[in-house]
Amino acid sequence: MKKLFVVLFFLAAALSFAQQKYALVIGNGNYTGLSRLANPVNDANDMTAALQGLGFTVDKVLDGNLDQIENAIIRLKNRLSVSKNSYGFFFYAGHGVQSNGVNYLIPVGASISTENSLRDRAVSVQWALSELNDAGNDLNVVVLDACRDNPFAWARSGSRGLSVISNQPADSIVVYATSAGSTAADGTGRNGLFTAQLFKNIATPGLEANEIFRRTGADVAQASNRQQIPAVYNQFFGNAYFGSVPVVSAPSPQSSVAVGSITVTSAIAGEILIDGKGTGISVKDGGTATITNVSTGNTEVAVKEPNGVITKAAQMVMVQQGQTSTARIERPASTAVQPTPSPQPTPAPAAQPAAKPPEAPAQYKIGDRGPAGGIVFYDKGNNNDGWRYMEAAPVDFLNAEWGAYGISVTGTGTGIGSGKQNTELIIAALNQNKESGKAAQLCKVYTQGGYRDWFLPSKDELDLMYKNLKQSNLGGFQSGYYWSSSQYSGNIAWYQGFRDGNQLDHSKSLYKRNKCYVRAVRAF
Repeated sequence: MKKLFVVLFFLAAALSFAQQKYALVIGNGNYTGLSRLANPVNDANDMTAALQGLGFTVDKVLDGNLDQIENAIIRLKNRLSVSKNSYGFFFYAGHGVQSNGVNYLIPVGASISTENSLRDRAVSVQWALSELNDAGNDLNVVVLDACRDNPFAWARSGSRGLSVISNQPADSIVVYATSAGSTAADGTGRNGLFTAQLFKNIATPGLEANEIFRRTGADVAQASNRQQIPAVYNQFFGNAYFGSVPVVSAPSPQSSVAVGSITVTSAIAGEILIDGKGTGISVKDGGTATITNVSTGNTEVAVKEPNGVITKAAQMVMVQQGQTSTARIERPASTAVQPTPSPQPTPAPAAQPAAKPPEAPAQYKIGDRGPAGGIVFYDKGNNNDGWRYMEAAPVDFLNAEWGAYGISVTGTGTGIGSGKQNTELIIAALNQNKESGKAAQLCKVYTQGGYRDWFLPSKDELDLMYKNLKQSNLGGFQSGYYWSSSQYSGNIAWYQGFRDGNQLDHSKSLYKRNKCYVRAVRAF
């Protein structure tokens, strides 16, 4: 693929590509001396979540000054320079102006008293494009929502919006949220008009880049009664897919279909169904089987018992090309079979664990199998507080929301040993809000090896799993994002990328695509 630059002048885009993917997201709204903008920080947070959901490693800057923005652009270039086989995405939302045909992005805190000051105190869009062009990587996406009125007192009549970029890079697509010389609305809701429409189209599987922009442009024009018309300047004549590549039906022997695999662990014996169709592959009660050649995209997994009863997995499974996803089928609570190691008592309060198997050996090393069949990832060296070790469950829950969006769960901590209490606090808030199927709840009802005392790990406990297991290729973790039980704010919780170990704040459940993997843990 030749080099591609997609320059979107608006505040939101979520693109995903195969290979290594890196993004820079900037949201500037808290200006002093200029009109403040309501949406850029919201758009930047939401764009970060959307891009991360598509597999990008994201560097986010909120209300950045000149040095922070320029350094972040250089960091992105350096990341992309490591491998030609990488894709980049630069997203900016905030004030932007044009001067003599040159576009500039306005940092927060910049003192720009005259038009001549722009060259030294603002960020030239052409400079940013040139920096990324120098990386020599396969694909770059530059997203800018800066098509607003010039906010400076020295602004000349007619200097509205942005101008067409001079020296547009070859093999590029330049997209403005509105036509050159026009302005785009900041929006009255959480996101700008263009951003909201792009979110809708970019989440559609199998759309080629130009089709995404065509649909987004048409939607913006219709929603604004043609008061805002996006502009697309196309110097790219190939095909680029931000998400999954479309699956070709009935492929010829020479063609290939984008497929992956699903490893299914089931508490119910029967035939595995994929999207309602039989696979001919059966699984035993408590057994595991792998289904290959599954089309990419969101997939429904179920098990059909010999009596015809069908039980579906709690969540849809995202299948990615060439990768193996995991799914777990739980027996419905009304027909749950008690574990075999020892008879279970009559139903007890949720806080009380089920009867446990005999005690395992007294000492464990990192990477050993724990008494519940999980993988030991932490040893604190003593048995105070009733526990010494932590083990991670052997499988993931897929595509779960944190939940309790907009609700402050008071008392959650980030330290080692706080995950269990965090989980109880989160579940109390979820129950009060009548939510179900969220990350903490999935851990609470999880049963493995006869133990039912699992919980969602705290921020620091999650980091220990990454460092002690994932980095040693133990535990079968995905290179995706995993929830912690540590709240950041009423709308945000901590999570961690298991590709690079970065811990970031992430929207609890603003969009259904803002879902992460969940790995339950227990202390013993």
